[in-house]
Amino acid sequence: MSPIDAGIGQRQELPYVLSVRERRVLVPIARSCPFGCRYCYADDGVIAPNDDVDIERVAAEVDRLPDDSYDVIQLGYDGDPIASAKALRRLLPRLVATGKHVNISTKGTASPSLRSFLGEMHRSTPLGISLNVSVTCWDSAPEIEPRTPTPARRLRTASTLNAEHGIPFVLSLRPLLPSVHDSELFTLLDHASDNGAAAAVTGPLYVLPDGSNMAWTKEKFDNVPPTRVTWSPAPVHYRRIEDSARIDRLRVYAESLGFPFHRTNEAALQQLMARTHG
Repeated sequence: MSPIDAGIGQRQELPYVLSVRERRVLVPIARSCPFGCRYCYADDGVIAPNDDVDIERVAAEVDRLPDDSYDVIQLGYDGDPIASAKALRRLLPRLVATGKHVNISTKGTASPSLRSFLGEMHRSTPLGISLNVSVTCWDSAPEIEPRTPTPARRLRTASTLNAEHGIPFVLSLRPLLPSVHDSELFTLLDHASDNGAAAAVTGPLYVLPDGSNMAWTKEKFDNVPPTRVTWSPAPVHYRRIEDSARIDRLRVYAESLGFPFHRTNEAALQQLMARTHG
C-alpha cells in the first residue's frame, strides 16, 4: 500500500478536486502563505486549507487528470510556491514530469540554490517553466503588503532567473486595488519593462462576500453581488471588482513603452510559452 493510500502522516486531504478549464489546471502548493497581504481572499480555509496537505496527495491529483486534457499547469493560487521552497522542491519535479508548461505565481524571492533548482527544472522539460510575478503597488507596499519582499526585490529575482536560466516572467498587476494610485502602477510597468519582463497582465480584485479582506480600506463594494468564480476548483463566491477605464489607462501607458499588456492570464501564458519555445 502506498503512503497516499495508507494516509501516512495523516495530512489533510485536498478539500476539492482539481479540474481543467481552458486547457489549464490550477494546482495548489498546499502550504500556508507567509505574506499576509491585507487584501488576500484566499486565506479562508476553502481555497487555502488551514492545514498543510501532503505534497504526494497533490501530485496524485495531477496524475489522475487525462494527459490530453490540458497544456498548462498554474501553480500557487492558494499560497506562494517560491516562499515554500521545501514543498516546491518536492512538487515541481512531479509537475514538469508531465511534460506540460508550468507557470508559477509568486511574490517571493529565491536564494542562489533555489534559482539553480528552478533552472534545472526549466531545462528538464521542452515546454519549460515561467513566472507570474505578482505586484500590486510600489510606494504603498510597506502598508498593504507588509511581510512581502519589496516590489523591487521581486522583480530583481525574476530578472536574475531570466538572465541566469532563461526563465521568462510577466508582471502580474493583480489585483488592481482602488486605493493605489495609477502612478505606482506606471512605476511598476517601467521597472518590469526595464528588467526583462515578457509582458504585463492584470486582473480583478476579489472581495469576500462579507468584505472582510478589504475592511482595512474605506471602499464599499456592496453594490456588486457575489458570484461563483469559474477559475477556482473550490466552490467559492466573491465580489468581482474590475475597472475597465483604469485597465485602458494602463494599457495605453504600457504601449507607450513598447511593452505588451494583457487583460487575461490566457494571453500572457501564450506569450510566455512562446518565449520558452524560442
